[in-house]
Amino acid sequence: MSTYVMSDIHGCYNVFLSMLERISFSAMDYLILAGDYIDRGKQSYEMLKWIEQCPSNALLLRGNHEEEFAAYVDLMLLLDSREKLETEFASNADTAALYDSVKYFIRRGALSASYFDAYGTICALLEQNHITLHDLCRWSAIIRQMPYYHKLRIENRTYIIVHAAYSENLENIGVRFGSLEQFISMQERKVTSRAAYSMERL
Repeated sequence: MSTYVMSDIHGCYNVFLSMLERISFSAMDYLILAGDYIDRGKQSYEMLKWIEQCPSNALLLRGNHEEEFAAYVDLMLLLDSREKLETEFASNADTAALYDSVKYFIRRGALSASYFDAYGTICALLEQNHITLHDLCRWSAIIRQMPYYHKLRIENRTYIIVHAAYSENLENIGVRFGSLEQFISMQERKVTSRAAYSMERL
């Protein structure tokens, strides 16, 4: 049994599968994915579908790109509710119209979001994969369940896997950050702050 850690797949689904094949990943192994599954690459849809059916011997941690994606969905839902748009969640056309409305309101300064769909991932999902608001909400819900870090013990060594930072050993963490808890808290803030929105004024 082996434990593998991967990070920053960024929509490169085929490359991801090739790596699993290369390491002969099996049901006896354990895989930790440390965030940023989507954006940049051309296969974010395939990664999102894989995440839906993630095997039981794989753990998904949350990266800032997942945090951003969930924030985009929140923004769409907030606008739909605020403007009483009555978007049909099962309709690709309605979801695309809501997406365009968010862009329009941001351009007008009527939404306080700093940016929206920065990598064009949701736009591509709408146009190429004909996804709906139901799909976006389902993926957002999965993301919200992802932990920010994972603590792992292998051969008498403790490891903290987190998307936002790396430390060679836990002793150094205590010296540099005061405590392990402060280190973890700081990494969570890094992930969320990079995806932060000022939506309190909506």
